[in-house]
Amino acid sequence: MEKEKEKGNGEEEEKVQTKENGKAPAEFSEKDETERSSLISKGFPNWGKKEFFLFIKLCEKFGRANYEKISEEMTHKNAEEVKLYSKAFWKKWELIENGERYVDRIEKGEAQLKQLNLIEEIVSK
Repeated sequence: MEKEKEKGNGEEEEKVQTKENGKAPAEFSEKDETERSSLISKGFPNWGKKEFFLFIKLCEKFGRANYEKISEEMTHKNAEEVKLYSKAFWKKWELIENGERYVDRIEKGEAQLKQLNLIEEIVSK
């Protein structure tokens, strides 16, 4: 987006313009706002960036399906909330910016967990 300064009534105002047509973006209509609210309520409105990155870190640490352990460290989320969020993440990770990087981190963490479990199994024999 480009910003253009305009003088109006002696005061400087900023007008946000799109590169495509040079016009300011349209305001949300009441219908748009209703749809936006509906989509937010169907999603995860109580999960922000902080929870997202903690979720990724804990999936690395415990494995993607260990909802109980993940929820224990996400003190404000229960295992069912983590499970629902996890299912949505794995269904749509390709739409997330840098999604492949997050999946790689989780998979590397899971590989390390598998290796540790194998070592523990061998040692306990």
